[in-house]
Amino acid sequence: MTVDHGLTVEYSLEAGGTQRGAFRAKPFRADNLVVRFDLGSWRPGDTPSGNLKGTTRTLDRADGEVPLELGLLSRDGWSLIDDSRGPILQSLNDVRPDHVPWVEKRKPPKGYTDWTLLAYGHDYRTALKEFTILAGSIPIPPKFAFGVWWSRWWIYTDDQLKQLVGDFRKHRVPLDILVIDMDWHLTAYEMMNAGYVDLARQPLGWTGYTWNKSLFPDPAKFLTWCHEQDLRVTLNLHPASGVQPFEEKFVPMALAMGIDPHSKPYKHVPFDIADERYARNWFDIILRDLEKQGIDFWWLDWQQKNRTSLGPELNPTIWLNHVFFHDMERRRGADHRGFIFHRWGGLGNHRYQIGFSGDTWITWESLKFQVYFTATAANVGFAFWSHDIGGFMSKDKTEAELFLRWIQWGALSPIFRTHAWRVKWIERRIWMYGDMYLKLMREAINLRYSLLPFLYSEARKTHETSVAALHPLYYEYPEMEESYSYPTQFMLGLSMMVSPIVAPAERPTYTSTKESWVPPGTWIEWHSLRQIVGPKKHSDAYSLDEIPIFVKAGTVIPMAIPGINTSPMEREVLVISVFPGPQGVGGEYFLYEDDGISKAYKQSGFGTTRLQSERYSDTSMKFVAGPRSRNLPGLSETRSYSL
Repeated sequence: MTVDHGLTVEYSLEAGGTQRGAFRAKPFRADNLVVRFDLGSWRPGDTPSGNLKGTTRTLDRADGEVPLELGLLSRDGWSLIDDSRGPILQSLNDVRPDHVPWVEKRKPPKGYTDWTLLAYGHDYRTALKEFTILAGSIPIPPKFAFGVWWSRWWIYTDDQLKQLVGDFRKHRVPLDILVIDMDWHLTAYEMMNAGYVDLARQPLGWTGYTWNKSLFPDPAKFLTWCHEQDLRVTLNLHPASGVQPFEEKFVPMALAMGIDPHSKPYKHVPFDIADERYARNWFDIILRDLEKQGIDFWWLDWQQKNRTSLGPELNPTIWLNHVFFHDMERRRGADHRGFIFHRWGGLGNHRYQIGFSGDTWITWESLKFQVYFTATAANVGFAFWSHDIGGFMSKDKTEAELFLRWIQWGALSPIFRTHAWRVKWIERRIWMYGDMYLKLMREAINLRYSLLPFLYSEARKTHETSVAALHPLYYEYPEMEESYSYPTQFMLGLSMMVSPIVAPAERPTYTSTKESWVPPGTWIEWHSLRQIVGPKKHSDAYSLDEIPIFVKAGTVIPMAIPGINTSPMEREVLVISVFPGPQGVGGEYFLYEDDGISKAYKQSGFGTTRLQSERYSDTSMKFVAGPRSRNLPGLSETRSYSL
C-alpha cells in the first residue's frame, strides 16, 4: 500500500484472513514501512544523527552545559513522537465552562502503536506549526508578564516588601511582579536542616498553605496594597507533602477526602494530583481562598518523583501544569488568561507558560549556556523560559560586570526575573552596585520596556505560527552552516538578531570582543548604526553599555516610552524606530494589541495596526500608520506617534 501526500508512505500488508484477497496488518518494522521525503527516507528503528535538541526539566545546580532532551527538529529532516504508552484525556467534548479535561490510563491492545512522524526537510517553521496543530497552540502570556519580576528566596515581612517597592520607585527601576518565595507560609528551617520530615516523609516546612502571620499579619491588606501599586503577586508552592495536620484548612480538606482529621496516630491528606477528587478539593478548599485574598497566579516548584498514582506514564510535572492552567482559564472566569510559572514537564508543555529553569551557579558558564538553552527550547515549542537573572547560588559576591551582562541578556530574553539564594552575600538590588552599574543596568531594563509593543506583538506571532520569538538562526537560514555554529546568537522575531556578551571584558579597557555571524543582506548595528553587509563573520569590541544587536535594513519596530510598569504603556506615545534600507526598499510591521489579561485574544478581542516605511532617497523616506483593525475597550481610537 502506497500513500502520497507530498511525502510517500509505503506499507506492506500481510496476506491473511478467511476471505480471498484479505490482508492482515502487521506491526510496523523496517522491512514493511518506509516514508520517503525530499531529504531522504525514514524507517522504524532509524535514529536521528542531526537532532538539534530541545530543552530539559531543570538547570538546578548547573554550572554551564547540561544534557538536553531531543527536540522536534533535526538536520536529518524528520523526527518521531512515540506516544504509544501515554495516558489520554477524557471528556474532551464536555463544554461546561468550568470543566477541566481529566486523564485516564491508556489500555492499548497488544502491538498497539501511536506514532507521529514529522518529515519536513529543513522547513523547521512548518514542522513546529504542524506539531501544534496536533498538540495545541502556544498561549499568549498576560502583558504584565513581560515586565520585571522581583524574586528572592528571603524572609521578607510585608513592610520590607513595601520598602523594596519604594526603592524600585526611588531609583526609577520598573517593576510589575512580586514573587514571594516559600517564606510566605509557615516554615521550620532549623528542624528541616536537622533532618526532620513531615508525615509525607518530605522536609518539614517545605510545603505550606498557611500564612506566616509574624511576617504577614494581614495578607489581604498587603495584597490589596500591591494591586494599588499596579503589581501582581505570585506565591511559591512545593505541593509534595499534601496537606499536613498543622495547616489551617486541614480539617475541611481531610473531611472532603474521607479522612478522619482527629485520628491517632495523626494522618495527613496525601498529595495525588492524578486524583480528580483531590485536585478539586485542593483548589476549592486550600487555594481558592488565597486567590480571593489577591494571589494572581502560582509558582509551581515541583521537585519530586516523576510518577503519579496513575503510574509512570503520567508525568506529574506536566499534569500539575495542565490542571493549574485549565483551572485558571476555566474555573476562574473569562477575564483570567491561563498563566502559571512552573517546571518543564516534557513534550507538550508549550501549552502552559511560563517555565522556571531552576537554581544555577553564578558563573559566566551558566550565563553562556542559558542563551543557547533558551533558543533550542523553541525546537519543542517552549517559547517562554524564565531564568534566575544573575544566577542563584555562589560562594562569593556576584561580580558587577557579570550581573550587568546577565541583565542585558535577560532584557532580551522571554521573561525578566532576578532571583538568588537565601544568603547575605548575594545581592540582586541593582542600586546596590554603585551609580555606574545602576545606570547601565537600568538602561538595559528600560530597553526591554521600550520594546514591549514589539515583544507583545511577537508573542501573538508565536501563538499563530508556533515559532518562539527567540529562536535559533537556522530557522531562517537552514542551508547555511554558520547558522548552526554560533550557539550564543539568536533571532528575536524575523528581523532582529542578538549576540549577547557572555564572557568577561578584557582589562584594562573593559571591552569585550565577540565574533558574530551576520546573515545575507544588509544589517544595521543597534548601538553604532553602522551598516554591515552579510553573509560574513563580524568581530567587534563592545563596551559595558553595548549589546550586540543587529537589525535587518528596512525593519520597522514599534516601541514605547518606559514607565514604572507595563500598565500605562497603551496610553502613551507609540515610538516608531525605522532602520532604513537602500533606496526604494521598505518594510512593514503589524502592531498587535489586546486587553492584556483576558482570553478574548483567542476569539476577536484584539486589533492590529499596519506600520509601513519606504526610503525614497538618502534624505527622504515615507512612514504610514494605518488604522487599528478593530477598536478595543480601554484603548483610544486615536494615537500619537514619535518617529
